[in-house]
Amino acid sequence: MISENTYAIKSVQPKSELKIPERGNTMIAGSTDYIVKLKPDGTVVACGNNDYGQCNVEDWTDIVQIAVGYSHTVGLKKGGTVVAVGDNRYGQCIVRDWKDIVQISAHHCSTIGLKKDGTVVAVGGFVGDVSGWSDIVQVSAGYDHISGLKKDGTVVVAEYLSSRTYSIENWTDIVQVPSGYSHTAGLKSDGTVGALPVIESLPIT
Repeated sequence: MISENTYAIKSVQPKSELKIPERGNTMIAGSTDYIVKLKPDGTVVACGNNDYGQCNVEDWTDIVQIAVGYSHTVGLKKGGTVVAVGDNRYGQCIVRDWKDIVQISAHHCSTIGLKKDGTVVAVGGFVGDVSGWSDIVQVSAGYDHISGLKKDGTVVVAEYLSSRTYSIENWTDIVQVPSGYSHTAGLKSDGTVGALPVIESLPIT
Protein backbone atom coordinates (compact mmCIF):
# COMPACT_ATOMS: atom_id res chain seq x y z
CA MET A 1 0.00 0.00 0.00
CA ILE A 2 1.17 3.51 -0.78
CA SER A 3 0.34 5.96 1.98
CA GLU A 4 0.58 9.73 2.13
CA ASN A 5 3.89 9.33 3.95
CA THR A 6 5.69 8.10 0.83
CA TYR A 7 5.66 11.17 -1.38
CA ALA A 8 6.72 13.98 0.94
CA ILE A 9 10.08 15.41 -0.11
CA LYS A 10 10.38 18.48 2.06
CA SER A 11 12.01 18.05 5.45
CA VAL A 12 10.13 19.08 8.57
CA GLN A 13 12.15 21.47 10.67
CA PRO A 14 11.46 21.28 14.42
CA LYS A 15 9.54 24.38 15.46
CA SER A 16 8.68 26.05 18.74
CA GLU A 17 5.14 26.76 17.51
CA LEU A 18 3.11 24.34 15.45
CA LYS A 19 0.73 25.82 12.92
CA ILE A 20 -2.04 24.53 10.66
CA PRO A 21 -0.91 24.41 7.01
CA GLU A 22 -2.02 27.25 4.76
CA ARG A 23 -4.77 26.57 2.22
CA GLY A 24 -3.65 26.73 -1.40
CA ASN A 25 -1.49 23.61 -1.56
CA THR A 26 -2.02 20.80 -4.03
CA MET A 27 -1.57 17.32 -2.58
CA ILE A 28 -2.26 13.75 -3.63
CA ALA A 29 -2.55 10.61 -1.54
CA GLY A 30 -3.00 7.08 -2.79
CA SER A 31 -4.00 3.75 -1.33
CA THR A 32 -4.10 0.31 -2.93
CA ASP A 33 -6.99 1.02 -5.29
CA TYR A 34 -8.04 4.65 -5.00
CA ILE A 35 -6.49 8.13 -5.22
CA VAL A 36 -7.39 11.39 -3.50
CA LYS A 37 -6.36 14.90 -4.53
CA LEU A 38 -6.45 18.11 -2.51
CA LYS A 39 -7.07 21.12 -4.74
CA PRO A 40 -5.70 24.63 -4.08
CA ASP A 41 -9.19 25.92 -3.25
CA GLY A 42 -9.48 23.51 -0.31
CA THR A 43 -11.83 21.06 -2.01
CA VAL A 44 -11.03 17.38 -2.55
CA VAL A 45 -11.65 14.91 -5.36
CA ALA A 46 -11.19 11.15 -5.40
CA CYS A 47 -11.45 8.25 -7.83
CA GLY A 48 -11.14 4.49 -7.68
CA ASN A 49 -12.64 1.83 -5.44
CA ASN A 50 -15.43 3.28 -3.32
CA ASP A 51 -16.71 0.15 -1.59
CA TYR A 52 -16.55 1.79 1.85
CA GLY A 53 -17.37 5.34 0.75
CA GLN A 54 -13.72 6.38 0.94
CA CYS A 55 -14.14 8.52 -2.18
CA ASN A 56 -17.17 10.44 -0.87
CA VAL A 57 -15.30 13.72 -0.40
CA GLU A 58 -17.17 15.92 -2.85
CA ASP A 59 -18.69 18.08 -0.10
CA TRP A 60 -15.40 18.72 1.73
CA THR A 61 -14.27 22.35 1.91
CA ASP A 62 -11.48 24.33 3.59
CA ILE A 63 -9.18 21.29 3.60
CA VAL A 64 -5.46 21.93 4.02
CA GLN A 65 -4.10 18.38 4.24
CA ILE A 66 -5.24 14.87 3.34
CA ALA A 67 -4.24 11.37 4.37
CA VAL A 68 -5.43 7.90 3.41
CA GLY A 69 -5.51 4.48 5.00
CA TYR A 70 -6.37 1.22 3.30
CA SER A 71 -10.03 2.17 2.78
CA HIS A 72 -10.56 5.47 4.62
CA THR A 73 -9.80 9.08 3.78
CA VAL A 74 -8.97 11.84 6.25
CA GLY A 75 -8.95 15.62 5.79
CA LEU A 76 -7.56 18.36 8.01
CA LYS A 77 -9.61 21.55 7.88
CA LYS A 78 -8.09 25.02 8.17
CA GLY A 79 -9.66 25.52 11.60
CA GLY A 80 -7.85 22.51 13.06
CA THR A 81 -10.75 20.05 12.95
CA VAL A 82 -10.71 16.76 11.06
CA VAL A 83 -13.14 14.92 8.78
CA ALA A 84 -13.00 11.29 7.68
CA VAL A 85 -14.97 8.93 5.44
CA GLY A 86 -14.74 5.29 4.49
CA ASP A 87 -14.16 2.06 6.38
CA ASN A 88 -14.82 2.60 10.09
CA ARG A 89 -14.73 -0.95 11.38
CA TYR A 90 -11.90 -0.12 13.79
CA GLY A 91 -13.12 3.38 14.63
CA GLN A 92 -10.55 5.00 12.37
CA CYS A 93 -13.05 7.62 11.20
CA ILE A 94 -14.15 8.75 14.68
CA VAL A 95 -12.40 12.13 14.59
CA ARG A 96 -15.37 14.48 14.95
CA ASP A 97 -14.23 15.71 18.38
CA TRP A 98 -10.64 16.43 17.39
CA LYS A 99 -9.58 20.07 17.74
CA ASP A 100 -6.38 22.09 17.36
CA ILE A 101 -4.91 19.54 14.93
CA VAL A 102 -1.98 20.73 12.79
CA GLN A 103 -1.03 17.50 10.97
CA ILE A 104 -2.68 14.18 10.15
CA SER A 105 -1.40 10.77 9.13
CA ALA A 106 -3.16 7.51 8.33
CA HIS A 107 -2.30 3.93 7.52
CA HIS A 108 -4.36 0.80 6.98
CA CYS A 109 -7.00 1.12 9.73
CA SER A 110 -5.60 3.95 11.88
CA THR A 111 -5.74 7.75 11.95
CA ILE A 112 -3.23 9.93 13.80
CA GLY A 113 -3.44 13.63 14.65
CA LEU A 114 -0.74 16.01 15.87
CA LYS A 115 -2.10 18.74 18.09
CA LYS A 116 -0.90 22.34 18.29
CA ASP A 117 0.50 21.75 21.77
CA GLY A 118 2.76 18.92 20.57
CA THR A 119 0.64 16.06 21.88
CA VAL A 120 -0.80 13.30 19.71
CA VAL A 121 -4.18 11.61 19.33
CA ALA A 122 -4.87 8.30 17.60
CA VAL A 123 -7.91 6.20 16.71
CA GLY A 124 -8.48 2.92 14.92
CA GLY A 125 -6.84 -0.47 15.00
CA PHE A 126 -3.22 -1.44 15.53
CA VAL A 127 -2.29 1.88 17.14
CA GLY A 128 0.26 2.22 19.90
CA ASP A 129 -0.13 4.24 23.08
CA VAL A 130 0.74 7.89 22.41
CA SER A 131 -1.01 9.33 25.45
CA GLY A 132 2.26 10.35 27.09
CA TRP A 133 3.88 11.96 24.05
CA SER A 134 4.86 15.63 24.15
CA ASP A 135 7.00 18.08 22.18
CA ILE A 136 6.14 16.28 18.92
CA VAL A 137 6.48 18.22 15.65
CA GLN A 138 5.64 15.48 13.12
CA VAL A 139 3.82 12.14 13.20
CA SER A 140 3.62 9.27 10.75
CA ALA A 141 1.59 6.08 10.90
CA GLY A 142 2.76 2.61 9.94
CA TYR A 143 0.72 -0.56 9.85
CA ASP A 144 1.15 -1.38 13.54
CA HIS A 145 3.22 1.51 14.88
CA ILE A 146 3.33 5.30 15.11
CA SER A 147 6.49 7.37 14.77
CA GLY A 148 6.89 10.82 16.27
CA LEU A 149 9.57 13.42 15.63
CA LYS A 150 10.34 15.49 18.70
CA LYS A 151 11.37 19.12 18.53
CA ASP A 152 14.88 18.24 19.74
CA GLY A 153 15.42 16.07 16.66
CA THR A 154 14.98 12.70 18.36
CA VAL A 155 12.38 10.08 17.45
CA VAL A 156 9.89 8.06 19.49
CA VAL A 157 7.93 5.02 18.35
CA ALA A 158 4.78 3.48 19.80
CA GLU A 159 4.22 -0.16 18.86
CA TYR A 160 0.86 -1.89 18.90
CA LEU A 161 1.93 -5.50 19.46
CA SER A 162 4.42 -4.86 22.27
CA SER A 163 2.41 -2.00 23.82
CA ARG A 164 5.62 -0.06 24.35
CA THR A 165 6.94 3.35 23.47
CA TYR A 166 10.67 3.91 23.06
CA SER A 167 13.21 6.30 21.63
CA ILE A 168 15.26 5.13 18.67
CA GLU A 169 18.79 4.83 19.95
CA ASN A 170 21.44 6.97 18.26
CA TRP A 171 18.94 8.88 16.13
CA THR A 172 19.59 12.60 16.53
CA ASP A 173 19.25 15.68 14.33
CA ILE A 174 16.29 14.09 12.54
CA VAL A 175 14.07 16.40 10.46
CA GLN A 176 11.56 13.93 8.97
CA VAL A 177 10.20 10.50 9.96
CA PRO A 178 8.12 8.71 7.31
CA SER A 179 6.77 5.30 8.33
CA GLY A 180 6.15 2.31 6.10
CA TYR A 181 4.24 -0.91 6.61
CA SER A 182 6.58 -2.17 9.33
CA HIS A 183 9.50 0.23 9.38
CA THR A 184 10.44 3.80 10.22
CA ALA A 185 12.89 5.97 8.28
CA GLY A 186 14.73 9.05 9.48
CA LEU A 187 16.07 11.96 7.43
CA LYS A 188 18.90 13.78 9.18
CA SER A 189 19.61 17.48 8.86
CA ASP A 190 22.78 16.67 6.87
CA GLY A 191 20.76 14.79 4.25
CA THR A 192 21.66 11.24 5.27
CA VAL A 193 18.93 8.67 5.77
CA GLY A 194 18.45 5.63 7.98
CA ALA A 195 15.70 3.06 8.31
CA LEU A 196 14.89 0.24 10.68
CA PRO A 197 12.24 -2.34 11.45
CA VAL A 198 10.04 -1.20 14.32
CA ILE A 199 11.13 -4.22 16.38
CA GLU A 200 14.77 -3.20 16.43
CA SER A 201 16.76 -0.09 17.30
CA LEU A 202 19.56 0.28 14.77
CA PRO A 203 21.96 3.19 14.40
CA ILE A 204 21.27 5.65 11.59
CA THR A 205 23.84 5.71 8.79
